[in-house]
Amino acid sequence: PPQSDKGAERIIDRSIDWVGGGRGRDESRPFFLFLNLNEAHDPFEPPAAYANRFLPEHVTLDACRALDQTPTHRKRFICGARDYEEHERDMLTALYDAEIAYQDAQLGRLFQALRDFDLMENTLVVVTSDHGEEFGEHGVLGHQLLLTDGMLHVPLILRHPQSLPAQT
Repeated sequence: PPQSDKGAERIIDRSIDWVGGGRGRDESRPFFLFLNLNEAHDPFEPPAAYANRFLPEHVTLDACRALDQTPTHRKRFICGARDYEEHERDMLTALYDAEIAYQDAQLGRLFQALRDFDLMENTLVVVTSDHGEEFGEHGVLGHQLLLTDGMLHVPLILRHPQSLPAQT
Protein backbone atom coordinates (compact mmCIF):
# COMPACT_ATOMS: atom_id res chain seq x y z
CA PRO A 1 0.00 0.00 0.00
CA PRO A 2 1.07 3.62 -0.40
CA GLN A 3 3.03 4.88 2.59
CA SER A 4 0.19 7.22 3.56
CA ASP A 5 -2.61 4.64 3.17
CA LYS A 6 -4.47 4.32 6.49
CA GLY A 7 -5.72 0.83 5.68
CA ALA A 8 -8.19 1.35 2.82
CA GLU A 9 -6.18 -0.60 0.24
CA ARG A 10 -5.77 -3.60 2.54
CA ILE A 11 -9.45 -3.52 3.61
CA ILE A 12 -10.64 -3.32 0.01
CA ASP A 13 -8.23 -6.09 -1.08
CA ARG A 14 -9.58 -8.40 1.65
CA SER A 15 -13.17 -7.43 0.87
CA ILE A 16 -12.72 -8.19 -2.82
CA ASP A 17 -11.21 -11.56 -1.94
CA TRP A 18 -14.08 -12.37 0.43
CA VAL A 19 -16.84 -11.18 -1.93
CA GLY A 20 -15.30 -13.27 -4.70
CA GLY A 21 -15.67 -16.42 -2.62
CA GLY A 22 -12.37 -16.39 -0.80
CA ARG A 23 -11.96 -16.45 2.95
CA GLY A 24 -14.81 -18.92 3.37
CA ARG A 25 -17.80 -16.89 2.12
CA ASP A 26 -20.64 -19.19 1.06
CA GLU A 27 -21.40 -17.88 -2.43
CA SER A 28 -24.86 -19.47 -2.41
CA ARG A 29 -26.08 -17.20 0.39
CA PRO A 30 -26.74 -13.45 0.57
CA PHE A 31 -24.01 -11.43 2.26
CA PHE A 32 -23.59 -8.30 4.34
CA LEU A 33 -20.32 -6.40 4.22
CA PHE A 34 -19.66 -3.33 6.38
CA LEU A 35 -16.53 -1.25 5.79
CA ASN A 36 -15.34 1.72 7.82
CA LEU A 37 -12.58 3.53 5.95
CA ASN A 38 -10.57 6.15 7.81
CA GLU A 39 -8.67 7.87 5.02
CA ALA A 40 -10.49 11.19 5.51
CA HIS A 41 -9.50 11.50 9.18
CA ASP A 42 -6.62 13.61 10.39
CA PRO A 43 -3.75 13.75 10.07
CA PHE A 44 -4.38 14.23 6.37
CA GLU A 45 -1.54 12.44 4.57
CA PRO A 46 -2.88 11.30 1.20
CA PRO A 47 -0.76 9.49 -1.36
CA ALA A 48 1.23 12.03 -3.39
CA ALA A 49 -0.55 11.25 -6.66
CA TYR A 50 -3.85 12.34 -5.08
CA ALA A 51 -2.49 15.26 -3.07
CA ASN A 52 -0.90 16.86 -6.11
CA ARG A 53 -4.31 17.03 -7.83
CA PHE A 54 -5.70 19.37 -5.16
CA LEU A 55 -2.78 21.51 -4.01
CA PRO A 56 -3.23 25.29 -4.24
CA GLU A 57 -1.01 27.04 -6.77
CA HIS A 58 2.57 27.61 -5.64
CA VAL A 59 2.18 25.14 -2.72
CA THR A 60 4.31 22.03 -2.62
CA LEU A 61 3.40 18.69 -1.16
CA ASP A 62 6.39 19.03 1.17
CA ALA A 63 4.98 22.32 2.51
CA CYS A 64 1.63 20.66 3.13
CA ARG A 65 3.22 17.69 4.84
CA ALA A 66 5.21 20.06 7.07
CA LEU A 67 1.97 21.64 8.32
CA ASP A 68 1.46 20.86 12.00
CA GLN A 69 -1.64 18.65 12.29
CA THR A 70 -1.12 17.52 15.88
CA PRO A 71 -4.00 17.61 18.38
CA THR A 72 -2.03 20.10 20.50
CA HIS A 73 -1.72 22.50 17.57
CA ARG A 74 -5.45 22.14 16.79
CA LYS A 75 -6.38 22.78 20.44
CA ARG A 76 -4.37 26.00 20.44
CA PHE A 77 -6.52 27.21 17.51
CA ILE A 78 -9.79 26.14 19.16
CA CYS A 79 -8.83 27.91 22.41
CA GLY A 80 -7.96 31.10 20.56
CA ALA A 81 -4.24 30.91 21.30
CA ARG A 82 -3.41 30.73 17.60
CA ASP A 83 -4.94 31.69 14.26
CA TYR A 84 -4.82 29.58 11.14
CA GLU A 85 -3.74 31.56 8.13
CA GLU A 86 -5.80 31.24 4.96
CA HIS A 87 -3.01 29.34 3.18
CA GLU A 88 -2.90 26.80 6.02
CA ARG A 89 -6.66 26.22 5.73
CA ASP A 90 -6.24 25.89 1.96
CA MET A 91 -3.54 23.27 2.45
CA LEU A 92 -5.60 21.29 4.98
CA THR A 93 -8.65 21.41 2.70
CA ALA A 94 -6.56 20.22 -0.26
CA LEU A 95 -5.16 17.31 1.74
CA TYR A 96 -8.65 16.41 2.97
CA ASP A 97 -10.04 16.50 -0.58
CA ALA A 98 -7.17 14.27 -1.70
CA GLU A 99 -7.90 11.78 1.09
CA ILE A 100 -11.52 11.61 -0.05
CA ALA A 101 -10.48 11.14 -3.69
CA TYR A 102 -8.14 8.30 -2.66
CA GLN A 103 -10.88 6.68 -0.59
CA ASP A 104 -13.30 7.04 -3.53
CA ALA A 105 -10.78 5.29 -5.78
CA GLN A 106 -10.51 2.43 -3.31
CA LEU A 107 -14.31 2.09 -3.20
CA GLY A 108 -14.28 2.15 -7.00
CA ARG A 109 -12.08 -0.95 -6.92
CA LEU A 110 -14.65 -2.73 -4.76
CA PHE A 111 -17.53 -1.68 -7.01
CA GLN A 112 -15.63 -2.90 -10.07
CA ALA A 113 -15.05 -6.24 -8.36
CA LEU A 114 -18.78 -6.51 -7.65
CA ARG A 115 -19.36 -5.97 -11.39
CA ASP A 116 -16.64 -8.49 -12.30
CA PHE A 117 -18.22 -11.11 -10.00
CA ASP A 118 -21.65 -10.30 -11.52
CA LEU A 119 -22.96 -9.15 -8.13
CA MET A 120 -23.40 -5.40 -8.55
CA GLU A 121 -26.91 -5.48 -10.06
CA ASN A 122 -28.26 -7.62 -7.20
CA THR A 123 -26.46 -5.89 -4.33
CA LEU A 124 -27.75 -3.02 -2.23
CA VAL A 125 -24.83 -0.61 -1.90
CA VAL A 126 -24.97 2.11 0.76
CA VAL A 127 -22.27 4.76 1.10
CA THR A 128 -22.38 7.34 3.85
CA SER A 129 -20.15 9.17 6.31
CA ASP A 130 -20.18 9.43 10.07
CA HIS A 131 -19.48 13.18 10.06
CA GLY A 132 -18.18 16.10 8.08
CA GLU A 133 -15.13 18.22 8.85
CA GLU A 134 -14.58 21.84 9.89
CA PHE A 135 -11.64 23.91 8.68
CA GLY A 136 -12.00 26.94 10.90
CA GLU A 137 -15.38 28.05 9.56
CA HIS A 138 -16.87 28.14 13.05
CA GLY A 139 -13.68 28.40 15.08
CA VAL A 140 -13.10 24.66 15.02
CA LEU A 141 -10.70 22.38 13.21
CA GLY A 142 -11.77 18.80 12.97
CA HIS A 143 -15.06 17.21 13.86
CA GLN A 144 -15.65 17.81 17.53
CA LEU A 145 -17.52 20.42 19.56
CA LEU A 146 -20.15 21.65 17.06
CA LEU A 147 -23.21 20.40 15.25
CA THR A 148 -23.05 22.55 12.13
CA ASP A 149 -24.39 21.81 8.66
CA GLY A 150 -20.86 20.96 7.56
CA MET A 151 -20.67 18.33 10.28
CA LEU A 152 -24.16 16.89 9.89
CA HIS A 153 -24.97 17.08 6.17
CA VAL A 154 -23.08 14.07 4.87
CA PRO A 155 -23.64 11.95 1.78
CA LEU A 156 -26.10 9.09 1.81
CA ILE A 157 -25.91 7.16 -1.44
CA LEU A 158 -28.10 4.12 -2.04
CA ARG A 159 -27.83 1.92 -5.12
CA HIS A 160 -29.98 -1.08 -5.90
CA PRO A 161 -31.17 -0.98 -9.51
CA GLN A 162 -34.02 -3.46 -8.96
CA SER A 163 -35.80 -1.37 -6.31
CA LEU A 164 -34.27 2.12 -6.40
CA PRO A 165 -34.55 3.77 -9.81
CA ALA A 166 -31.78 6.23 -10.68
CA GLN A 167 -32.45 9.81 -9.57
CA THR A 168 -31.09 12.94 -11.22
